[in-house]
Amino acid sequence: MGFTRGLFGLALAILFFYFEYRFLALTIVGLAGFFLMTAMFSPGFVYKKIDPFLALFAHGTGILMTWLLLIPFFYLFFLPFRLLFRLGKRDAMSRFFDNQATSYWVHRDEVRSQADYERQF
Repeated sequence: MGFTRGLFGLALAILFFYFEYRFLALTIVGLAGFFLMTAMFSPGFVYKKIDPFLALFAHGTGILMTWLLLIPFFYLFFLPFRLLFRLGKRDAMSRFFDNQATSYWVHRDEVRSQADYERQF
């Protein structure tokens, strides 16, 4: 696990060097090299002590990205479409109660055979 993290960090540092973010790339090289060396030379002691902090950091980063990316995406994408459907009185799922309807059964004219159920795809 630590070896993979170290190699991923080094690949990320190469990418930052390519886009000329030198300070960030050097910082990532230092951290990735440290994780790589501790995972290779002391996996049972030093890396074992570091790993819970890395997992906690990754969990916190995931929660932060959820709040920073997914919530605004929801409100910027789904909410406007919902409002447009409400304004247009479009109800694709027929969710509103109709007092005049005797039944909500949707009649289908198509009659299916047994072969249609055996080969669905």
